[in-house]
Amino acid sequence: MQLGLYVHFPFCISKCNYCDFNSQVAPAELRERYLAALIEQLECRVSGLTYCPDGQVSSPTPDALHITTVFFGGGTPTIYSADDLARVLDTISSTGKLDPGAEITCEANPDTVDADKLDALRAAGFNRISLGMQSLVDVELQILGRSHDSDTALAAAATARDIFDNLSVDIIYGIPGQTADSWAGTLAAIIALQPDHISAYGLMIEADTPLFEMVTAGQLQPHDDDTYADLYEQGQSTLAAAGYEQYEISNFARPGRRCLHNLIYWRNQQYLGCGAGAASYLDGTRSVNVADPQEYCDAAAAGEDVIASEETLDKPHWAAETIMLGLRTIEGVDLRQISQDCDIDLEKEHEGTISALAAEGIATYSHSVLRLTPEKGFLLHSEVARRFLL
Repeated sequence: MQLGLYVHFPFCISKCNYCDFNSQVAPAELRERYLAALIEQLECRVSGLTYCPDGQVSSPTPDALHITTVFFGGGTPTIYSADDLARVLDTISSTGKLDPGAEITCEANPDTVDADKLDALRAAGFNRISLGMQSLVDVELQILGRSHDSDTALAAAATARDIFDNLSVDIIYGIPGQTADSWAGTLAAIIALQPDHISAYGLMIEADTPLFEMVTAGQLQPHDDDTYADLYEQGQSTLAAAGYEQYEISNFARPGRRCLHNLIYWRNQQYLGCGAGAASYLDGTRSVNVADPQEYCDAAAAGEDVIASEETLDKPHWAAETIMLGLRTIEGVDLRQISQDCDIDLEKEHEGTISALAAEGIATYSHSVLRLTPEKGFLLHSEVARRFLL
């Protein structure tokens, strides 16, 4: 049985203007307490996983369960030292569940790593770095509230490129004030670094963020839908010309360099989340941990359950989620297989929708596999996915 493991680090040097993730600036005392609680929870949860004959995951465990991907995310994991992160990874490895060939990713911000730290992470067993660059235009970085400038980002990426065989970078389009020319400049500079993987995210202006307040106050003007779409298409064509295959709405990779961990999510496969606010999907049940780091530490110290909520999906909801997630990818979804798994004839029930999507060039449908077209369908993903809610 294969499983993905996500480990959450909810702390940052500063909070970005656009960020509504579970992250915060915190004193060293809380960060140290959290690290101890996280290691304790990993020892408990990972050691307690098992593979059952029916393909489900429970506890305790024999040797049949393998963690094939590990992803340290945040927040900013690299706000911690390389030694601290190595301790966490060693804890996972010591359970005996970590596959020898596992993809092991650590997210990093440019101003939290240098050559020594990256060397130490590589020596500790991390084999993939995901660097949050976001833009290479200083005024855009200032709008986003990033704690680094473009020179720092470029230097960190160049160093990571020298040390890691598998480098991913994150960039953002749709930033207020961003132009086709400034976006082209960021894309060209990123491509010149020759990363193996590029995540290009469209900026979402979320409520209760400083960016939302700036837009509401008229200090910043967001892009209209047409301009947003133009920037997305510009990114698609530029990255394709540079040899990057788009395999998901926001993700592009060189051959053999797709993010295996994220594919677990998009294929609606099983994963365990450890840390404050982390989500798990095991035995058909989704659960979410206590989000507040202090409350998470308190619960762990008291020997209490750190899971805040959980929900077991029935077959119709499982089918809808599987379709929603799978349509994000170039692989699409096999409606006939999903129908067999959930005892619902999706092809018959959604025959009209499928025909309309194909006729409008939003999707293709062949041999029971529905795929959104990158040219038109990916931008309409949310609207299309809603049509398959059961």
